[in-house]
Amino acid sequence: MTTEVTWTENARAAWADARTTGGAGDFASPLTRMLLSSEGMTTTLLEAWAGRPLRPTAVALERARPAWWPREAELLRVPEDGPELLVRRSRLVTPEGDALSRNRIVACGDMPTELRRVMGDASAPLGPALQAAGTGFRRTLLAAGTDRWAPLENVVPEGGARPEAAEPEAAGPGAAEPEAAELGAVRAEAAPPPGAGAAFKTYLLWHGEEPFAVVTEVFNPDFVPALRARRADRRPR
Repeated sequence: MTTEVTWTENARAAWADARTTGGAGDFASPLTRMLLSSEGMTTTLLEAWAGRPLRPTAVALERARPAWWPREAELLRVPEDGPELLVRRSRLVTPEGDALSRNRIVACGDMPTELRRVMGDASAPLGPALQAAGTGFRRTLLAAGTDRWAPLENVVPEGGARPEAAEPEAAGPGAAEPEAAELGAVRAEAAPPPGAGAAFKTYLLWHGEEPFAVVTEVFNPDFVPALRARRADRRPR
């Protein structure tokens, strides 16, 4: 137990050192603080917040070498010459097509077949699907703070074309970190302007006693307030 606690605290420190983070307590909205500090399922909280069910869209799944995601690979205990990583990108949207979050999941590709199938499934939010497949019961919060929200327009409302899961593509030698092309359900602007400040959280998702995936979720500031509290009002982290 001591070894795991030490490893988890070191992982949190390493992640926080790698980017500017402020912690959940730095936000003015108590709802935002609750969302960022919770180690429960984010989909459930967002659905309660929105008052309606959410669905994934713009789901893309790709293979990646551990060297492309060194911090994630280290947290997942995958050596540089170890198994490939799977990177899933998606958005959670309302039935009307409003995006509430954009999500990136980096997982070790050496996983059971059922979990690999769930990773590529675009028909349901990933959290509940992973729980149904027997994982995702434990989360360890690594970081929370402010990121940027790059708007994507024209999300297809419910009843429109349903996106299909992308087939993983092998990367060519010497390629930079791959950026998945999002599917036809979302059309991105060719050169989106810098986005508004948005709250984000990063956490480690466990499968039994082994780390399964590093999850980063960025929340649409139109729905999840990203206003920082005044310094004197900030909660302890």
